[in-house]
Amino acid sequence: DAIQCIKLVKKHNLCVPFQSCDRVLDQLMKLNSPAVVAWDFYLEILGCGYPPKLYNFNILMNKFCKERKVKEAQLVFDEISRSGLRPTIVSYNTLINGYCKWGNLDEGFRLKKVMEESRFVPDVFTYSALINGLCKDGRMDDANQMFDEMSSKGLVPNDVIYTTLLNGFCKSGKVSLAVELYRRMLMKGVKPDLIMYNTLINVLCKSGNLIEARNLIDEMSTKGLKADKITYTTLIDGCCKEGNLDAAFEIRKKMTREGIELDNVA
Repeated sequence: DAIQCIKLVKKHNLCVPFQSCDRVLDQLMKLNSPAVVAWDFYLEILGCGYPPKLYNFNILMNKFCKERKVKEAQLVFDEISRSGLRPTIVSYNTLINGYCKWGNLDEGFRLKKVMEESRFVPDVFTYSALINGLCKDGRMDDANQMFDEMSSKGLVPNDVIYTTLLNGFCKSGKVSLAVELYRRMLMKGVKPDLIMYNTLINVLCKSGNLIEARNLIDEMSTKGLKADKITYTTLIDGCCKEGNLDAAFEIRKKMTREGIELDNVA
C-alpha cells in the first residue's frame, strides 16, 4: 500500500515524490476509508520532510470526528503546533463541534476557553456547536445563556441555531420560551420553515394551547407556507385530547378540501 511504498523509498534513500503524495493523500481523505489510514500516511510523509498544511490537518480532524473518534481528532489538533503551524478558528470549531456532537461538552467548553486565550474570537459556528451540544444534553438554561452571550457580542444567530434552540425548548416542554424565541426570530427577519412551525404547533397542542396553535397555522398561510398532513393531524390530536370532536371533524373536512390524503390517524 501507499505507506509501505513510502517506507521502501526511505529505506533506499530515494527522493520522496511529494506531488504523488499529494494525490494519494487527497484520495485517502476523500474516500470512505477509515481516517486512521489517511492519518498514518500523512504522518509518514511528514517524517520525510513533506511540508505540513493546515488544510490537511483540518480535513483529517473532521474525518475523525465524523467517525466519532474525537480523541484521535485531538491528536491531529495537537500535531498542528508541533508541525510549526498555528490552528485557525476552523481548527478549533471542528474539534469543538466533534466534542459537543458526541457528548463531551466539558472538553468543548475547555477548548473554547483555550481558543479565547489564544486571541481567537468565537464565531457563530462555535456557538452553534456548543448550543447544539447543550440542547442534546437537555441543558436548555445553559443553551439559552450561550445564545444570549453570542447575541451580546454582536453575532447574528443563523437558522441552524434558531432551529436547534426551538427544538430543544419544545422537547423540554418550555413552551413560553419556544414561543418567545419564535417571536424573536420574526423580529430579526428569520423565516421559520414548515418543520419549525410543526414543531411549535405540536408543543402548543400538547400543552393544551389550541388557540395559539391555530393562530400559528393562520400565520403560516400569510407567509406562504401551506399546512401539511403533520400540521393537521397534530391539531386533530390536540382537539381530540381536549374533547373537542366537532373541531377535529372540521379540520378533517378541511384536509379533504385541500386534497391532503387522510390516514388512520386523521
